[in-house]
Amino acid sequence: MADMPANLTPDYLAAEARYKAAKTVEEKLAALEEMLATVPKHKGTEKIQADIKARLAKMRKAPRKKGAARHTDPSHVRKEGAAQVAILGVTNTGKSQLVASLTKAEPRVAEYPYTTLAPQPAMMPFEDILLQLVDLPALGEDSPVAWVPQVARYADAGLVLLDLSVTDPMMQFRQVESALESRKVQLVPKQVPEPEEPGPVRLLPTLIVANRLDVPDGHDMLELLRQELPAGYEVLAVSALTGEGLAGIGPALYSLLELVRVYSKERGKKPETNPFVLHRGDTVISFAEKIHKDFVVNFQFAKVWGSGGFDGQRISRDYVVQEGDIIEIHT
Repeated sequence: MADMPANLTPDYLAAEARYKAAKTVEEKLAALEEMLATVPKHKGTEKIQADIKARLAKMRKAPRKKGAARHTDPSHVRKEGAAQVAILGVTNTGKSQLVASLTKAEPRVAEYPYTTLAPQPAMMPFEDILLQLVDLPALGEDSPVAWVPQVARYADAGLVLLDLSVTDPMMQFRQVESALESRKVQLVPKQVPEPEEPGPVRLLPTLIVANRLDVPDGHDMLELLRQELPAGYEVLAVSALTGEGLAGIGPALYSLLELVRVYSKERGKKPETNPFVLHRGDTVISFAEKIHKDFVVNFQFAKVWGSGGFDGQRISRDYVVQEGDIIEIHT
């Protein structure tokens, strides 16, 4: 690849390592797609982005041998929607039931251990956007798969599911935490700014969800769990079976991911109803780039309508977008 600037993210560097180690076309394609998704978007990486796109185009057009076996990397789940959330937990905590209750997916739900053996992505609606949930095989000493931490490393956030029907749900949290830390993925209760120099440890912002609140001692166990968890974690109590508390998961994940929705508007027309999803702290230039790169090059100014009291005021390229802003780009 081209010479890399120092601010490439750990996710990008990990994807590039997977590309170099890939042995099949499918594995190389998956790694290149991840590289394109995680490379920082700024002028210093334009050559890298162009190189990745050229490699992808060439590889997709290349003829495949008839009858050749298709090998895929189980640790790669292509991101869709506004963000990807890895569903993590030990066996029989109800991860598949939770995903089935939150989405239209129909994962296998059973009471025997390790029902899920492959990543099962599904889309969860939250207001006018979609969040991708990835149901993953259980973590733990007896887990039949070893690549779950790798999926968590690439995800935008984690959701750790604990079981209030057991005598020590805190032990489940420690098992998940230990399994991930052994592969250099560390759970944290909120977004942490990326260091200037990428390190080997992925800090994964995580929501704790306590399942089976409907059991007789569920509320008492919940209070004990909240007392024992490290400071800073938000704990949502739910019953994936009855639906109690599930409505709070979408807002909690949206807040954890630090996302903002911005709506585009053309001059003389009504705003679009489908939002662009950005991150808290992004500027109007980030929004312009989401629409088309030419909008960045030819940007003159923008107008904004929003909850902050703006009513079509003119803004500069440094304006930090806010949740629900309606923005009209002028070039």
